Amino acid sequence: MKHGAFTFALLLAAGVAGGVAFVGCSSSDEAAPAPTDSGVAADSAPVDTGATKDTAPPVDTGLVPCEAKLDKAFACEEPAVKAGKTVCTDVMINEFMNCFGTDGDSKKCTAAQTKYPQCNTCILTDWLADSRIDVAGCVKKIDPTGTCGKTIGCTQACLDMTCSSDECDDTPGSGSTSTRSQLDDCYRAVQQKPGSSIRPTGQCWDVAVKDYAACSGDAKFTYCFVRAKTDLLTFYRGACRDNGSWAKADQPDGSEDAGVTDTGATDTGAADTAVADTAVADTAVADVAVDVATGG
Repeated sequence: MKHGAFTFALLLAAGVAGGVAFVGCSSSDEAAPAPTDSGVAADSAPVDTGATKDTAPPVDTGLVPCEAKLDKAFACEEPAVKAGKTVCTDVMINEFMNCFGTDGDSKKCTAAQTKYPQCNTCILTDWLADSRIDVAGCVKKIDPTGTCGKTIGCTQACLDMTCSSDECDDTPGSGSTSTRSQLDDCYRAVQQKPGSSIRPTGQCWDVAVKDYAACSGDAKFTYCFVRAKTDLLTFYRGACRDNGSWAKADQPDGSEDAGVTDTGATDTGAADTAVADTAVADTAVADVAVDVATGG
């Protein structure tokens, strides 16, 4: 089972306090009178009435396994407009690709962090949110007055709250099919639109998902949606190379040919931040959730 950044279920071990009856001894020398024979056995067997306890069927909550009820106090939040930076070159960004994905190299990742401290801050701190690539922050940067930044961020927040990765098994086959996981089924359920044959309206539909497709399909936000590791280069070009502009994200800066000067930074003992790339299958939310896992 995958362990994510949040835990939404708290299991308490409850102690049972019971009353204890004490039997005292008499200090009198008189013999206690013999009990009267009532003709009823002291330890008679209980009468079998034929009734079975706990016959009530389990309550159908309408939720799929591991799905939690969305908190009534849940509200969408407007993401802050982030500042872009110009502290990374293409060579640097490519070295930081060792920090992402199951094919990452933790030693090379740590070396990149030590060698390029400013770029490290931009890539592994500034543009991550809740251990994921900050897609909502990117959208908000491109369109500060629009509603899509809030929609994207709220969709992810709703999925996290209703489908906790601590409670949902993400192993393929643990869900409704041989390829779906329990987490996949949960994501799928909470995003359903009204009239779906799968289930009634999902909890996250009215909150944000109903507007997600229009935002994710807008061409101006193309580079914000990191669907695979290969998309990270163009994402970070805009965020950390081109000062928060993705207009030239497809264009290399030529640093591969010119070479990049080592900053001579000393080893700060930066923690290994290898990142696991965990794409969510069969959901309306197509962007990859890139979870940061601190290595040893």
